[in-house]
Amino acid sequence: MTKSPVVLPLPGLLPPKVLPSAVPQTASQAEAATPQPLWLALVFSRLALEVHNTQHHNNQQRELPAVAVKEYKGRLLVHTASPLAEAQGVTADMPVNAAYALCPGLQVYNADEQSQQNRLQQLAIWAEQFTSKVSIQPPYALLLEVRGSVKLFGSLAAIQNQIQQQLTRQWRHSFHSAVTPTPMASLLLAYSGQSDVVQHKHHLRSVLGRLSVNTLPFGLKKKQQLRNTGVRLLRDLWRLPKDALARRFGPQLVNYLDRTLGLISEPLDYFVSPQEFAALYEFPMEVHKTDLLLNVAGQLLQQLATFLRERDACINECRFRLYHDKHAATNIMIGVRQATREHSHLLLLLEEHLNRLSLNAPVKSIQLTARDFAPFSPQDLSLFSEPAFNQQLTVQESTIETLLEQLQARLGRDAIKTLHSVNDHRPEYAYRVNDKAAKNSTLAQQQRPFWLLPEPRLLPQKNHQPWLQGPIVFLKGPERIEAGWWSGKDIRRDYYIAIDRAGSHLWIYQELNEHQQWYLHGVFA
Repeated sequence: MTKSPVVLPLPGLLPPKVLPSAVPQTASQAEAATPQPLWLALVFSRLALEVHNTQHHNNQQRELPAVAVKEYKGRLLVHTASPLAEAQGVTADMPVNAAYALCPGLQVYNADEQSQQNRLQQLAIWAEQFTSKVSIQPPYALLLEVRGSVKLFGSLAAIQNQIQQQLTRQWRHSFHSAVTPTPMASLLLAYSGQSDVVQHKHHLRSVLGRLSVNTLPFGLKKKQQLRNTGVRLLRDLWRLPKDALARRFGPQLVNYLDRTLGLISEPLDYFVSPQEFAALYEFPMEVHKTDLLLNVAGQLLQQLATFLRERDACINECRFRLYHDKHAATNIMIGVRQATREHSHLLLLLEEHLNRLSLNAPVKSIQLTARDFAPFSPQDLSLFSEPAFNQQLTVQESTIETLLEQLQARLGRDAIKTLHSVNDHRPEYAYRVNDKAAKNSTLAQQQRPFWLLPEPRLLPQKNHQPWLQGPIVFLKGPERIEAGWWSGKDIRRDYYIAIDRAGSHLWIYQELNEHQQWYLHGVFA
């Protein structure tokens, strides 16, 4: 009997090992190892009715049964019913007359599609505080990808709790929500009134399988065809071969099921926030006094401040428009010297404007708009305590800026003039007045007079030296300035700092041309 040879490893070499990556993984293990997206669906099934629950309606009106109606073939039918109306037997697609018979005190509103889309856009802007990936799903749903936000908020439950509180308390909307790894599955569950949270794709079949085929987003004819073949639940569809389903019910059904289970990616159009903020308030009755406008305008400014914080932005100016019945709108421009997003600061400036405003006609509505947003830069704070002198300077600068803004609001924007240095060597062009776009000069800082003459003054000469009520003594110079040749206003001068007989310090120059004339250009304080 022959023995099998024993293979010994060579010195310095180890026997081969099976690397962990070489071990084949199951589909569920690979899926669990890869972070999957989490799509949170919000379905506002009563949006057509709730858009009418504006701030003009009091709590008593909200407690009344109400419906939103639509017109179909010349008849008014119930589009959406409130819970109180449903409790009295009012249902969707019911004629309005029948709804009145069941509920005599019924409040009736028109189902306005444009108002619903406007509200969805407002909700999409609001939802951007939770994620940058928001998609509007008409007619009344939103999709939020929240996987990347779980760590920021601490947990998925924390995100859901904040959404629940804000939608019910601030927006006063009823909704259904669901979370799954695919957008179509989340929408399907939320439209069905389910509030499931599914973390992995391989659990979708069991969770969705219990839903009725009536929940599928297809027409009544196709749903009836499915029921006629004995298909009642989605799990019945999982058992059928795809080829047979596609031949009998069309490829759209198979494609939808694959997108729901995540077998095919779902292309989505993400919502892009508008580059302009606009908010409008319509008064229930005309307003004749400016002091009544401040409260409502403050609410609009609060909306603007929230809008800016959600985008980490700030503004340099915003505009109020006061609309009248038979007169042109009254414009109020609020500008700040340093970009801000503070509600209290903007409200203080608005109060100054309103105090000096005289209304020519009563106001029926007020609108606030803002654009040209800038990134927000918080005040730089030192890690270590700064000297008291530096802190005092910072407080004084802030106080002066606030005072100047209040003076501009009270006296007018043109009442306060500001000088800005400009990158130009020529003294006549080295500054701008009230030019916000100009920045401080980065040129080498030379000694310059505070008082610059409007036009250089020609000086007489004696013995080829400048003369001003006596001889002039040179203290410093020359400083040669040659610039402006590209604009046709070029200068070639030698500047000097000098002193006259009275002790005044002067800024004079000599032209570098054939005349060699002397000029007085400025006086030092």
